[in-house]
Amino acid sequence: MVLAHSGHGNYLGLLSSVAEGGGIGFDLRFDHEALFMQVAAIGVVGTLVGSLAADSNWWPKEVPAHDFADKALDLASEVSARAVVVHKLVGRPGTRTPKSRTGASGSGSAELYVPHAAATLTTGSLLPDVATTEAVWRTAEQFFALLENLTVDPWAEGQPFHAVLSYGAAISNLQTIFATSGQPGAQVVLPFVARMMLEEAGRTAWRYSVPDASTFEAQATQYFDEYRARRKRTIDQLTTSGVPRAAAEQFFDLPSFVNTSRVPKFASPGRVPLPPVSDMLDKLGDMFDEPGWLRVAYSLLSQITHTTALGLLHSVRFERGGLRGGELSPEMTALSLDIACIAGARILGTAGLILRDLDDGARQWRDDLLHRAAVVHGAARLVHGLD
Repeated sequence: MVLAHSGHGNYLGLLSSVAEGGGIGFDLRFDHEALFMQVAAIGVVGTLVGSLAADSNWWPKEVPAHDFADKALDLASEVSARAVVVHKLVGRPGTRTPKSRTGASGSGSAELYVPHAAATLTTGSLLPDVATTEAVWRTAEQFFALLENLTVDPWAEGQPFHAVLSYGAAISNLQTIFATSGQPGAQVVLPFVARMMLEEAGRTAWRYSVPDASTFEAQATQYFDEYRARRKRTIDQLTTSGVPRAAAEQFFDLPSFVNTSRVPKFASPGRVPLPPVSDMLDKLGDMFDEPGWLRVAYSLLSQITHTTALGLLHSVRFERGGLRGGELSPEMTALSLDIACIAGARILGTAGLILRDLDDGARQWRDDLLHRAAVVHGAARLVHGLD
């Protein structure tokens, strides 16, 4: 559940980037960072074990498979041992131990992983991978350059914490995209950031695009009640799994510089859940000639984040007779950059207005961001083919 909050970029997930002595939205809390590293290590080992079950032709001959796996298991075990000391989310042994499945595997089960010849395309059947994203990157970098055109003071008296967090997280996410763009394998980060920001942009559009004060207040309560309820549900699930309640609650405590004296700890009785993400994306998509395309974009980005077969196909490139892993297809790269800029313009434009008290500079910055995001969209749609 903790990973889901962060992966969806919602308010509770963004709180993982509110660290004592860190920049709001920029620096991970040590306990969350430790948990993320532990889960990543476990995921790598799980993927490795799965690859060992496949046909031996899929494993590089020059690497001793079992020695490599043993070393990976040892390293993952060390990461896990060090991580639990930091995050302290350790359940009691035997609590909620899942029952083992019987009869699901047997001799010869590795044959299930061998690709059938009929499902493998010949080189001559592949379409040429000729699309280019150079123009999309160029226009996206111009969008990114606009981020320096407005300054805000997050520590000024009376600044709303949630707006500071939304602003900082959006800046940090966009910095992640452009600071790592030239590193090997970094392209795969793009869809994760874009999808997370698209969700937050949808929530932002839903929350602030309201006609009157009473509706605005009701939706603000609805918004924060959602995450108060999720926080309680996560803590309850952790304690049910054997984690001491004190450790579970401490995991979600905010740093000392956040004044929570006037913040309710529990959701309102009879709270109203937030609308589905798809409905919020429809609201966000009102600005486009084909509003429903954001639902399609969200679905395609989700293929990458959920590692479906379609997502994996967009995570490799086939060029000059060779297969290259760790690189996105041009279509997915263009879509990710497009969505990141569209979402960033909405999130930052709104946060800037709040943090600068609706001044002229913030209004101009919002308009500039929206205009530049539209330029990115014009270049990107020629590659990804949506909208």
